[in-house]
Amino acid sequence: MQQICEMFESESEPLFNAPNELSAAVLDDCLFVLGTANVDNAERASPARGHFKEGHVALLFIRLCHVLKQSAEVKCHAIELYDAFMTEHVVQLRRHVRDACGSDDRSKERRRRRNRGKKEKMEEEVGRQWAMVVGRVRSQLLLRALSCIQIASKLLCRPSAVVSIDAIEEVLRKAGLRFGRTSIRKSELRVLDALGHHSTLPTPVVYLESLLEILGHNDQRVNLRALYHVSLQVLDLFYLHRNRVYAELMDRAMEGIRKRHLESEDERHSMSSSGFLPVTNDLMFASTAVISCAAYLLDHLTYCNVTRQLQSITQIPYDEIMDFTIEIGRASCRERV
Repeated sequence: MQQICEMFESESEPLFNAPNELSAAVLDDCLFVLGTANVDNAERASPARGHFKEGHVALLFIRLCHVLKQSAEVKCHAIELYDAFMTEHVVQLRRHVRDACGSDDRSKERRRRRNRGKKEKMEEEVGRQWAMVVGRVRSQLLLRALSCIQIASKLLCRPSAVVSIDAIEEVLRKAGLRFGRTSIRKSELRVLDALGHHSTLPTPVVYLESLLEILGHNDQRVNLRALYHVSLQVLDLFYLHRNRVYAELMDRAMEGIRKRHLESEDERHSMSSSGFLPVTNDLMFASTAVISCAAYLLDHLTYCNVTRQLQSITQIPYDEIMDFTIEIGRASCRERV
């Protein structure tokens, strides 16, 4: 434990529980604001979101941000931007392809009455055109990812740390891709336009840092610096295995319901993919489990104390935090193997 803590002694950021620290009342207000925003975001979450921020996508951003020397906050923000952009981008492209393929006939209703076979031909044309569009999208994936990192760095970094066009050009060149400076600028605008220029998105890091600040205020024995940096590594693993972690978590919840013989219609719906959606978008829950897992990795003899305090802070049931912590830990073990 002591050796792990000493690894982070040279780190200058973040500065938790500074000498002129925030009062308990202010921290409570911050927690209330975050909690309210978290509930709102979880309840309004789209089922289409989340497909572009785990596995190979997360790994790409982890590597790119390492090369570009970007912070964990920029990395998480860029991942969330990319997921939101790609979700909207795919929907827009699919709509465009369908509209284009159906625009040759002025009257679709007349066409359907005249020849039902034309509908099948149109679907075949949609499929062919869509395959071409997917090819173009794939060729631009790295550029879009870099644009998301660039936008996130502009939002969160001091001017000297913002990802420059030169840096993006260098990454693209090493990847064997040739995009000019104009294309890089247009890509950034394309991402912003698709998002309606709403580029400020909630990320787990904001919740993680806030919870650690409150945790340190409540218990000064906790080594926040070490816990923070291990939590960031656990958060990377969580992103890498996000879908699998939530699938296992849903299975665990369903098994608990079956054991209690309480499978009412409402409970079955709550454990369906759509009913489980608020859980997969609950950043407070995810951040709490990430910190709990990091505490276990730092010191498995005392981590229960950290988890109990997190339960007190967030009011999330202890057993639910432990279930989530276990699933993230299992993903961590699989990664080591």
